[in-house]
Amino acid sequence: MIKIYSTLLFVFVFIIGVYSQIGDYPPAGMYVGLSSTFLNSIGAEITQKVNAQLNAYPIPDSSGDDDKIKYDITSVKQNVALSQFFFNQYDSTTYVVGFENAQFTIKANYKVCKHVGDQDVDLCEHGDLTIASQVSGIKIFATITLDFNQGTPTLHAVDVAISTPNANAISYSAHCQSRVCDHTHEISDKVSSQFEPAVETGALTQLNEAFIKLIPLIPVLENLNFAYAGNDFEMDVHGSLVESQTDKSSLTPTMTLALNGGVVVKKSNGDLVYPTKQPTFIPPTQYIEDLTSQVSVTITPYLFETLLDGVLNSALPMTIDKAPASSPVQLNTNDPFFSQTAPGLTTKYPNKPITVYLHNPLTEQVIINQTGITFVNTSLIAEFEVDNTQVFSIQFSFNVDLDASFKQVGQAVNVTTSIKGIEANAFVQESSVGSVDTSGFIQLIQLLQTVISIPPMAIKNPSTTYSLSFVKDTFYNGLVQLDFNIDNVFNTQNNKILIK
Repeated sequence: MIKIYSTLLFVFVFIIGVYSQIGDYPPAGMYVGLSSTFLNSIGAEITQKVNAQLNAYPIPDSSGDDDKIKYDITSVKQNVALSQFFFNQYDSTTYVVGFENAQFTIKANYKVCKHVGDQDVDLCEHGDLTIASQVSGIKIFATITLDFNQGTPTLHAVDVAISTPNANAISYSAHCQSRVCDHTHEISDKVSSQFEPAVETGALTQLNEAFIKLIPLIPVLENLNFAYAGNDFEMDVHGSLVESQTDKSSLTPTMTLALNGGVVVKKSNGDLVYPTKQPTFIPPTQYIEDLTSQVSVTITPYLFETLLDGVLNSALPMTIDKAPASSPVQLNTNDPFFSQTAPGLTTKYPNKPITVYLHNPLTEQVIINQTGITFVNTSLIAEFEVDNTQVFSIQFSFNVDLDASFKQVGQAVNVTTSIKGIEANAFVQESSVGSVDTSGFIQLIQLLQTVISIPPMAIKNPSTTYSLSFVKDTFYNGLVQLDFNIDNVFNTQNNKILIK
């Protein structure tokens, strides 16, 4: 019996997977909204599966010795009907999950033997035992603390409880089938006093044993299927689950998973480079909670800012000492480009190779609006050297307008971006060769924008249980929203429910 309830609670607790905080949305790079309708359908489907598993669960025989009375409980059979799955926020790291109504009948055979006097004689009796729910509204639930906000996730069951609407909600009866029946009432009283505490204590122990194995399975990084300069890029998926402010009447209210959403660079040696900045933007509540699909993903500028930072910091610092043969500019002081933009360079260092050192990238801001995505005031410094001597340095600043499109490929959404335009500015930081015309460099950058290719990024469905179908993408001021519906709520394998 204990194992039945612990199995039940374990399955439902892991649907949620992170801690909750009602209506208090933190700044984040990505918000994944789960509609009440979607969560209710999951609860109904899982309840059906769990009921079937519980009723087929083989409960082992048990025995004991209490005050010279030996007892055996055998042939346990159960008929369990659980309904009205619910979850509720309690405080910032604690929530309650369970069922509003548990109906059950448990039948078993018993044998009780008592040692008599000084003689080696046992008086025994046997019969059948029944435990049954008598009214609706018997609740079973677990109180869980789970912190998924930073570092290693922690998951712990604080309490398991059975709540009954009145003292007679559960009946306990023993029917003796022997000629002499002296202990029938005693058996019934013992079962009555020990049933609920035994289920609660046993379920609590088994839940926490299961959680120890589950914690390593809770992801902290999700691969973006994007690589650059020999590095892989992943998303920081630490976060929190926030219960809807406006949907309080439902047993399964709309929930939003607020993920950090920062892009982490995984170097070839396995080292992880996390963003130096943290998210600061919180979308208006209606964009997060007023869902028009079963699942909605809201992406804020922070994800794109950290992606660009990751790319630039993977590529830079960079030393360029040779240009491709097809390049309109060659790195030589006698090249017409340098003769025109820095004539003093050609005069002072005739026919000398030039080395360019690029460093100190900085992303000021990413703006999202109905027309696309703009990287604002992205800057870097270029130092030009001849004979190992710096001859001049230029600071470049760019505003880059991007078109972004989202397309489902398998169980991932590919993010494809292309450059619409580059607005570049430049100023000379220092020069030992006289004046430098920065307009030539700006024209060169604008010329190169047509050949710059940005690799696609893939946001993968992290679940092996739920199959998503992409509905649409919508650009608002400050965010992009992706809407999904669920094609297949459940996959089954060996009659087990799979949850990730």
